[in-house]
Amino acid sequence: MPNDTLAFKYSTLRSRVGYHLGYTRTAANWTDDEKADIDDCIQSGLAQFYHPPPVQGERVSYEWSFIKPTTTTSVWGALEYTASGDPDGGQVITATGTDPLLYDTMAGKTITFATSANTYTIDTVDTANRLFYTTTAMSGETSGDTFTVASDGDYLLPANHGGFVGDLHFDQGDNAAYSITLTTVNRILAQRQQNIGQATPTSRPLMAAERPNSQADGDQTAQRSTLMVWPEPSGVYTMHHQIHILPVPLEDDSFPLGSQVHAECLLASCLGIAEQRMEDTVGLHSQAFMRLLKAAVDQDRRTRMPQTLGFNQDRSDGAGSLSRRFHEPATYNSTEYFGP
Repeated sequence: MPNDTLAFKYSTLRSRVGYHLGYTRTAANWTDDEKADIDDCIQSGLAQFYHPPPVQGERVSYEWSFIKPTTTTSVWGALEYTASGDPDGGQVITATGTDPLLYDTMAGKTITFATSANTYTIDTVDTANRLFYTTTAMSGETSGDTFTVASDGDYLLPANHGGFVGDLHFDQGDNAAYSITLTTVNRILAQRQQNIGQATPTSRPLMAAERPNSQADGDQTAQRSTLMVWPEPSGVYTMHHQIHILPVPLEDDSFPLGSQVHAECLLASCLGIAEQRMEDTVGLHSQAFMRLLKAAVDQDRRTRMPQTLGFNQDRSDGAGSLSRRFHEPATYNSTEYFGP
């Protein structure tokens, strides 16, 4: 295992902030109000560190490399499953069938049973145990009946999704020799309205956009975003991409993002917030945070900056090796290939 002795766990940060506030280092000695003070300083300190103010000499805030990991999003067309167990009267369906997977992005989609034609809305998905939870109780549905999860080309993104970084790339197994650059929501809506290209190709999206979801009055959940694609896929495709993640509050003995490399800068941020919130002053720790922040930004740039962005070739005298003009797919041995 990596050596994390120089990184600050949540308990370490609490101990340091508690000592600074005069509450001692031992959590068992703190009152409920003191614990609330400490946690408030830590969470705000983390937020300040993750999304820091501009360092001296720069106009914009720095974006940490560790805030932009690579992840995947699955896009899919309508999929059919078979109900297992006894769904009648309940709000959970065990899904079996030819498709091996369920997807988190199915939350909010509609289930339609083949026999009854009844429809239900998916509340949450347990992908590991192949369970759909519906927003309302089902009535009259039977085990062994098939049901379809409808697709509309919109996919709810995770709660920690803070925006895409760069293009979306197909999985190598999808045989797609192109990437998707994000466009505007209006362009996706216009393409759907015109229905251009829905006959061919129908298997892989050509465009994508990110849409912030609207919030209802009194909504108890944080605002999320939706990935919109066009055309709607007829199968399942995996998109690889970078995202800006939204860090979650620390709890128990979890580690903050940034590991031991930025531990002192993160601690200074928390202690600086403690100065401002509890002592109404911008003191030594706030000043230390800005000094350490500049050093941390320089270090992150040096270690994470790519050595090359590729060969800058001038292809003005001829066609490039790949084009963003899409043509009908070719099929060889029953395998479809889609490219320039």
